[in-house]
Amino acid sequence: MTLQGLPCGLWLQFDDHDEIVCHADSSSYHVDQTIMHEVGHMVLGHGGSTGADATLRELCPDIDFDALESVMKRSNFDDDQEGEAETFADLLMSAAVSRYRRSSSMHDFLGLT
Repeated sequence: MTLQGLPCGLWLQFDDHDEIVCHADSSSYHVDQTIMHEVGHMVLGHGGSTGADATLRELCPDIDFDALESVMKRSNFDDDQEGEAETFADLLMSAAVSRYRRSSSMHDFLGLT
């Protein structure tokens, strides 16, 4: 799923699934970085806010926000959770491209061939 007009990603947590939303015009690398960043929030147990504000509802009219359990969106770049998720993403991304860190399990996780 992509979202026009947002520079960063969102992690939308529903009862039965999660969705990651990112900017439609991002480069492939930035989309991958955004996905890994949001996965970092998931793996690290970061909590989002409950409910969606009016702006998010307007930007994502096709999402059933009544079923939304929480949303993680970047509102402060100095936040500790954002730094942790960014570090997580950086480490995964560097492992994916480093010839010294490539492994079949990393390729399976990232969906690489």
